[in-house]
Order: sequence, then structure tokens, then C-alpha cells
Amino acid sequence: MKHLIFLFFLLFAINHLSAQSKSTKKTALGDSTKIIFPDSPVKSLSAGEYAAYQSGDKMNMVKVAEMNNYPAPGQVMALEKELRLSVIQRVNLKAAIEALDFKAKEMGRFIVQHEKKLNDLFSSGKIDEGSLIYYCNQIGLYQGELRNAHLQAHLKTIRILTPDQLKKYSKIKGD
Repeated sequence: MKHLIFLFFLLFAINHLSAQSKSTKKTALGDSTKIIFPDSPVKSLSAGEYAAYQSGDKMNMVKVAEMNNYPAPGQVMALEKELRLSVIQRVNLKAAIEALDFKAKEMGRFIVQHEKKLNDLFSSGKIDEGSLIYYCNQIGLYQGELRNAHLQAHLKTIRILTPDQLKKYSKIKGD
């Protein structure tokens, strides 16, 4: 099971990194390239990834909710007048936004810390199979928790809205 989780994380990381903008330089090995992420305190994260984790950004983690008309609480709050949100709805949406912000930033910090530790282990030559499995699994866990936090906010939001408000939201967004 640990190997399956590690493989999943590895595939996710490869896919995620290939989608990010990156610069490369030729190494002494000829055609091999070394990925360089300038301006990031953690060498294995791009500056954009680092900033996104620090801010709790959704980083394309909510497409499944958005594609199925589950809006984010912040998007709904931006349309509070058009949707005629009640006081109770606004309070509940603000609470959902605050909970999401707290959890997303917390998970982002954990991801950055573990990426830094993983990078440090590789840099120092002290990496071993056990440490690699541990840190990769922890990073994967925190990435899952980050995605869960964002999707939970979408789920809470749809439960706060009335069916008519949800229809109106869809019309405004052009869905």
C-alpha cells in the first residue's frame, strides 16, 4: 500500500511540475536538464508553488466542484447583492471562508516544511528509502487535506444557498 501511495504521489508531482512554468539549464551530462526554480526559498518548489502553498491557493484542486456547479464561498459572497443573501447566509459563508483560509494555509505550511526537509535530505546526501517514503507520503497526505478543505468549502456553500440562488448564480457565471 505504501508503494502505491508513493507511486501516486510521484505521478502527481511529475504531472504538477510539468504544468508549472520552469526554467532549465544544460548540465555537464549533455542532453540532461536540471530544473531550476528561481526566487523560491525551497529549491524543489517554484516561486509560484511556494507562494500558492503559503497563501492557501486552490491550485486547480476544485475543478470537480466548479464543473458541477458547486460554487466557492468567496465567489458567492462577491455576488451577495445579486443573490440577495440573508444575514444568516452571509455569516455562514464568512465562517466557511475563514475555516477554509485557516486550513488551507496550515496544510500549505506543512507541505512547504516537508518539501524543505525532503530537499535538505537530498542535498545533504542523508536521504534513505524510509525517509523518502515518509516525507512523500506526508506531502501527499497534506495535499489531500488541502484539496479536501477547498472542496468542503464548496460543499458547505451549496448547502447554504437556496435552489433559486444557485440557479441565479449559474446564470450570472454563464454555466
